Amino acid sequence: MRRAVTLSFAGLAAVVLSGITGAAVADDGGRPNTDQAQATLTGETRTKVKQVVCQGADGEYREARETFRGTSTSKDPRLAGALTVTVNSFINRSPSQQEGTVSGRVVVREPGGRVKVDAHFDAVSSGTAGGDPAATIEGVLVGRAGQDRLFANFSGRFDAMDNNRDFMVTLGSAPATDTATNPAVLQRGACPGGPGAPSSGGDEGDN
Repeated sequence: MRRAVTLSFAGLAAVVLSGITGAAVADDGGRPNTDQAQATLTGETRTKVKQVVCQGADGEYREARETFRGTSTSKDPRLAGALTVTVNSFINRSPSQQEGTVSGRVVVREPGGRVKVDAHFDAVSSGTAGGDPAATIEGVLVGRAGQDRLFANFSGRFDAMDNNRDFMVTLGSAPATDTATNPAVLQRGACPGGPGAPSSGGDEGDN
């Protein structure tokens, strides 16, 4: 069975987006640096699925664990490669509700198999909109892209109704204004001596 999972990064970003704002990874001499990120992640094949459906007090529930494989395309080499997405969901899939939780893991690998991106996400499903049978979801994705830390708010949709559009979300969005929604960044480094700086003596805590 072929289904489609699409995740995009903009700052990591839009289901239909690709590219990155700081496409080339500059040599920053170890100094802290923050880049907006952009990529399109599309899971083209559902390789595994385990699901149960039961009747809840407020409607029919679907609890599922699914794995999708596909491709991450981006102008930023840190984000491009072969994609695996694991999705765990627990959704009241009554057509008028589709409320619940969605979480999972995103892994992007280069052709040789080395992991380039490893991140986890958590989201809330909050019902359908505009006649789309898929539910609207909003959440956050956190992980690493090589030596960079990846943080992305996202919104999109998840199909718990067994249609052919299972998981399509926007992680981040390219900020067109100062009030951009769903920002996402790749960040590295720390201030010397700051609380986030690596320490060889361990954390002494607050006195």
